[in-house]
Amino acid sequence: MNSNPSFFVSRVFALGLLVFTAACGDPTAGLPPTVEILRPIDGEVFSIGRDIPLDCDVQAVDEAAELVIDWSAFPNGAGPSIFLSDSASASTRDLGVGEHQIVCTVSDGDQQNNDLVTITVTNDAPVVTIVNPDPDSALTFFAGETIAYLGSVFDADLNADLEDLQWELISTSGGPALPTDEGERGTIPAGMLEPGEYQLTAYVRDALDEVGSTWITFDVLADPEDLPPSIESGSVVATPTDPNDNPPVSYFVEQCLVDINGDGYHDGDDLCQRLTFNAVVTDDHDAPEELTYTWTVREDDMVIDTFTTPASVTQLDFEPGQYEIQLVATDTSGNDSVPYAFPFIVTTLI
Repeated sequence: MNSNPSFFVSRVFALGLLVFTAACGDPTAGLPPTVEILRPIDGEVFSIGRDIPLDCDVQAVDEAAELVIDWSAFPNGAGPSIFLSDSASASTRDLGVGEHQIVCTVSDGDQQNNDLVTITVTNDAPVVTIVNPDPDSALTFFAGETIAYLGSVFDADLNADLEDLQWELISTSGGPALPTDEGERGTIPAGMLEPGEYQLTAYVRDALDEVGSTWITFDVLADPEDLPPSIESGSVVATPTDPNDNPPVSYFVEQCLVDINGDGYHDGDDLCQRLTFNAVVTDDHDAPEELTYTWTVREDDMVIDTFTTPASVTQLDFEPGQYEIQLVATDTSGNDSVPYAFPFIVTTLI
């Protein structure tokens, strides 16, 4: 028998620890799995039609346990619930306008746990812009001129289309609405309007009945002996055409056909977009080839170039940026047309 007292103490301590562990067991046994919602964040706001990320962190006490995950939404904090996903990471577009409680529930077969956040889904009215006639120019026309109009629509919620754009033309002195075209662009024929003041309104209604609108007013004067030229329409064509282009609003850079960066080489560093601008121009006295065409190029509202051409067409190369090309036609008597604007963006494909 070992009479060493230190040996006796260590044996007693080890035996006591074994008895204590057996009596108390694993302190985590019987606890439910843990769950924490990482996205969306509580209080976050989303536009309808956009992806809402669903990402929750789940942990099982027993690593061998199989966890079942359920994402559900409760509109306005009440039922009925909407099933969203059974994956820890997913996304959804299935929620309507309003406040929603988002719940991530995890179960290990015996116990379950959940976490919840509250988010809001909104639907903003579309943003409508009248591009032509240019609201920043002198909006005065003669009765014998053709007036071209062009609009654009931006909807962060992705539920309004440019083709649904509507136009309304009225005289500010009263009377019924006058005929207009539907869609992105149209023309008011020469001679349709009597001298006076008019209001042109562009509006669009999205899929949830939100309406975006804007308007301009312009004056129509009696015809002089020699009318200025009229720019009736314009077009922009990319060369080559990229499948991601969205004319006439945005274009994506290609490998440029010229040394656009001026480094003396034509290589992969030269990225630009070659665009051709064309306009339909008429005049009551002069043939189109007798007119002078003045082009003004703006980048971020700053004039970077002005030049003239003998025809209503020009071709230019653009690096990425936000631009506007403005065309003014001048007849042989010195009469200038109302400026016609081509606003657009050239961008890299992200």
